[in-house]
Amino acid sequence: MPLLSVRVLTDRDAIDPAVESRLFVVCEVTAKGDGVERARADLDTMLAIDVSGSMQGPPIEHVIASAERLVELFQANDRVGIVAFSSGATRVCELTAMDDAGKRLLRSRARRLVTDGGTAVEAGLVTAHKALVESKRQGARRSVLLLSDGAPNVGASSAAALSDIVSGMRSDLSVSTLGYGQHHNEDILSRIAEAGGGRYFFVQDPHRCQHEFAMAVGAQADMVVDGVEVVFVPAPGVQILRVLGVSRTSFSAAGLVAPLGDLMDGQKRLVAVELTVQKRDDSALRGQLLMLRVAYKRAGSEQSFHVDDAANIDLRAGGTPVSGDGARAVFVLRAEETRAAARAIADRGQWDGAAAELRKLMKELDASGLFAKGDGSELADVYELLLDEAMAMERRPNAEQYQAFRKGAVRGTLHAGAGGGRRGKGTMEALLRTSGLFGEAYLVEMRGAAIRHKLGPQCTIGRTHDADIVIVSDRVSRRHADVYALEGDFWICDLGSTNTTNVNGKSLTNAPHKLSHGDVVELGGYQLRFEQPVK
Repeated sequence: MPLLSVRVLTDRDAIDPAVESRLFVVCEVTAKGDGVERARADLDTMLAIDVSGSMQGPPIEHVIASAERLVELFQANDRVGIVAFSSGATRVCELTAMDDAGKRLLRSRARRLVTDGGTAVEAGLVTAHKALVESKRQGARRSVLLLSDGAPNVGASSAAALSDIVSGMRSDLSVSTLGYGQHHNEDILSRIAEAGGGRYFFVQDPHRCQHEFAMAVGAQADMVVDGVEVVFVPAPGVQILRVLGVSRTSFSAAGLVAPLGDLMDGQKRLVAVELTVQKRDDSALRGQLLMLRVAYKRAGSEQSFHVDDAANIDLRAGGTPVSGDGARAVFVLRAEETRAAARAIADRGQWDGAAAELRKLMKELDASGLFAKGDGSELADVYELLLDEAMAMERRPNAEQYQAFRKGAVRGTLHAGAGGGRRGKGTMEALLRTSGLFGEAYLVEMRGAAIRHKLGPQCTIGRTHDADIVIVSDRVSRRHADVYALEGDFWICDLGSTNTTNVNGKSLTNAPHKLSHGDVVELGGYQLRFEQPVK
């Protein structure tokens, strides 16, 4: 049974063969798992931890404490090691089986971490890669979890150079990154994660370190396919102009290669190519625009699989307008492109220009007729995301506010946040391990019917339809706040929302707030009371 489903779409139904045409072809890939319950692949994981001077004090203390506790997330057949990097890199602990003795060893080695020097991300990646390759075993899923709080300043330091290095490791492992605190470079870490087929996580505050580490470890266990890539082969007379949905492509003997990374069960990824089609008679084109092959591996396996498909189109005088699911998918991908362009403009302090870039696409979406606001569709959600970010720009945030907003925005991109808010079995198990024994608790809406929302290990509040608690208001951001359990207590943190989150009348900063029975949470004029009467 294939582990992927593939759908090929065009953004119009027909083109006119008598004129040169321009259109998009979209490849939609969805991971399906096995269809039956299976044991996950064994994990071989290297923790590459930044121990530069800027990590001194609470940052490294929280990282060490998190590493000590997170050994419990692994099974006895998993292996975990630690690489520490500052001005260079050192293997603190080789890959070690996570039986009781191995967990004790890893904890003791984690406590030895000390801070000093610069930030040699390249050395950390290369050393972790070498350790995994030297101890390679069949049937294990190899990955690096890299945590850093700053910008690389020793060795390769640009996003392009580091992503090239990671791309060269891709056949051996995957790489996910955790950006610690407000001063790390989210563009570099997200590009490393994209090149490594993994995810970028934002550790907003030291207190969130254990929670985000658990999400990162859980995501490794949730992956069902590795190394997904799409190869496009255009038909004669068809030329690829650009690619949407990935930041890097390459050419092989087979065609244009677009890497999509690793996917968890049910996760969807999109990639689109914009084409020009030369004018010709019907028989010359025969309706085929391109062939494509989606290649992948089962998680933890070296065996390759592929799915072949083709993009075809009708030939009709006058062609047809942009419409349908293909056009909707192109707008989703264009929104990612527009958001990145707006961030680049905002980086120069040009708030009005950044907002105008976002609102221009919103206006085009409004006129498209492809969705209705608030209809629960993916495109409606994209529109709300553009609105949130345009409003954030128009408020001319200060430097601290913009850094928090920017990191949240990058975390929400298709590649950096691959998987979005999905919480698979592995992630849920990891969150439950770190949440501790928490009592039954609720957030109760303080208006109308007083709806009670039962809380689990993690609960996202926002305007998006896939939030756990949905509040439909323009004053509530798509993903506004998180409530999560950690070691038996419930905490709330703002997710860099356009409108802040208040608890008992006080605005939350970057630091999470521990909730107590009776606390009142306010978001965009909506109030929810935290209830946990017995603990």
